[in-house]
Order: sequence, then C-alpha cells, then structure tokens
Amino acid sequence: MDRLAASGRFLFASVEMQDEVGISAAAARSVLSRLAAQKLVASPARGLYLILPPEYRSLGALPAAH
Repeated sequence: MDRLAASGRFLFASVEMQDEVGISAAAARSVLSRLAAQKLVASPARGLYLILPPEYRSLGALPAAH
C-alpha cells in the first residue's frame, strides 16, 4: 500500500494485492477486512480498494475532486 500511495496510486484491486504479495484470495480478504476496520482502506466496489491518506480517514473516502 505504501508503494502504491507513494507512486500516486490510491486505487487497487484485491487481485493485484494477491499477486504482489503472493497470498491466497482468502488471506487477502482477511487482510483487507482488517485494514478496512482500521479505516486504512475503503471499498467503493467489490474487489476494488481505495487507500485512505491520514487526512481523509475520518471521512472514510477521498473527496470527489480526487
């Protein structure tokens, strides 16, 4: 997530994460569920995740202008 955010990407698919990290789909769901509970990511659609920068975590999403 840090590498994506540092490169300016805030949206990623769970399949990308599985391939990058080398984990199963079940493990990816578990990790992403924990990250969502901590408000580090949000899921605008099934399988898509949005990295939430610290300044927008209280909103739970990026502003529409982004």
